[in-house]
Amino acid sequence: MYGSPDDYVEAAVLAKEAGDELLARLDWMTLQPKVIVDIGCGSGRMSSKLKERYPSSKVLAIDKAENMIGYAKQQTANHLLMFACADGQNIPLRDHTVDLLFVNFLFPWLHDQNRVLREWQRILKPNGLLLLTALGPNTLKEWREIWDHALIPQLFDMHDIGDMLSQQGFDDPVLEVNDYTVTYQHAEKFISELLITAILDPQLLQLDLNLILEKKLSATFEVIFAHAFMPLEIGYQTSDNSLTKIPLSHVRHALNKNK
Repeated sequence: MYGSPDDYVEAAVLAKEAGDELLARLDWMTLQPKVIVDIGCGSGRMSSKLKERYPSSKVLAIDKAENMIGYAKQQTANHLLMFACADGQNIPLRDHTVDLLFVNFLFPWLHDQNRVLREWQRILKPNGLLLLTALGPNTLKEWREIWDHALIPQLFDMHDIGDMLSQQGFDDPVLEVNDYTVTYQHAEKFISELLITAILDPQLLQLDLNLILEKKLSATFEVIFAHAFMPLEIGYQTSDNSLTKIPLSHVRHALNKNK
């Protein structure tokens, strides 16, 4: 991590906004999860909000950064959360044990999204829910000409994420896009926040302050919100060539639903 957990919490304004918006998607659903996992929990803020929303549930907060886990434990001491230090593609849980998987501002930083989705599918129960955010191609559009080589997260078209979810066997993916514009008064704060939140790679970043100061200090972030359910019957399998094998029982179930 570039900077301390306190630095990250101060800089992660967009992640907070997107997390709150993602959480609001649960207002549409009658879900009563017993086990919730918040992957890439950061400060633990969203883990706490999930526990407040579902007080009888078990909430596991996961982050691969040990210092963030330590920070989250201190900040959420009264919320009866559980914690684990792990990354998003190797989760220390048994198969099909999770009702709700909440993944805010992590998906674009993972390297093999299809493998990650298979891991998330592994731990979700039948009819379990995945909620995630990603970044779309308009992200940092004002600055891509200068910094495209230093951009860390992968940017996705909304439809590509929907296709990924379907190919991995998730049911009825729903996706939306919001554009956020963040404006700054000082170039130093602008650059610092992009580095602390891992939008830009400090080793690849080339700074031309004159060029930066000639432009308006604002940036667009295209945030994709997605949710999808595990099928009621588990059994979808995706091969290495992206072909999805669907059990005959699933076909019968779909035909019966549509009668």
